[in-house]
Amino acid sequence: MVSLDNLSAEDLQASITNRNPLLEKEVGSWHTFVQVNGAKGYFKEQSHRARQSFNSYGLTIGAFKEIDRNLMAGVLFGAQKHNASIGHTGKLIGESVLFGPFMSWAKNNWHVDTSLTWTNTSYLSSRYDMSGNSLTGHYGGSDLAGYFNLGYDIHMSGALQGLTLEPMIELLYQYSELGGFHETGNSMFALKVGKRRRFQSATRVGLNMGYLLKDLENPTELGVTFGFQKQSSGRQHGNYGYLNNVQGPDAAASSDIAYDSPSSSANSVFYGLRFRRLLTGSSTIKLEFSGVKGNRERAESLQVVIEKKI
Repeated sequence: MVSLDNLSAEDLQASITNRNPLLEKEVGSWHTFVQVNGAKGYFKEQSHRARQSFNSYGLTIGAFKEIDRNLMAGVLFGAQKHNASIGHTGKLIGESVLFGPFMSWAKNNWHVDTSLTWTNTSYLSSRYDMSGNSLTGHYGGSDLAGYFNLGYDIHMSGALQGLTLEPMIELLYQYSELGGFHETGNSMFALKVGKRRRFQSATRVGLNMGYLLKDLENPTELGVTFGFQKQSSGRQHGNYGYLNNVQGPDAAASSDIAYDSPSSSANSVFYGLRFRRLLTGSSTIKLEFSGVKGNRERAESLQVVIEKKI
């Protein structure tokens, strides 16, 4: 059975960094950004899930406004494409569009970042049955994810002038729905799968470090992030059955079979490197590499973000 659990570990990471130390704050100003990203990774085989490897890439654009000295708010739009190999013969392609608002508040070195993102995805699955017959399935899915980050900036002085240490905690909760589908193909073992729902959450505790090189011709920030992550997936249950497509479309070969994927949790470490540079007095470029490594999974991503103050 083709699985969709945890198509990408990057689903549990917020992709927007709302504060830019290289641009002067200006109340009432608008900022725009363009973000290009790519990711790859794998999940090891488990009792209820075959081994999966995946890659994805996408484009996100957005805008936000500096409402006052402490508060900014904005909105983003994006598109993603996902490719996954599942087990020995299964493949999955997903095309997503996403939309959501985000907000950032900062005062007296404290800062809070929040976002709410809705994603709609169209999936195409393909696999081979035991006799080598090709089977495909088409269906849709949607995700709603809420993100919260709390951090405190500690600005170093003396010989460490320019270094900022930021202890932080991140929370993310994601609810997903996947539509049912009937596989097509000349096979006695085509699947019919009912609708499924899934809950996931992630809690992160870590340290973000940034070093600001103001004296360069183009001021530059170098950064490192690392910490621990606990990810939990809720119980998923539903029904599936087999269709004997050799006898005709949707000819039942079995009654519905209930399945139950148990809830699970996993601990991992996350890490990241970033480079941000001032291009002009009103624009910056950022390159960021990030990853997650656990006993059962590994995922890494690369992002390029150009931000401009209008």
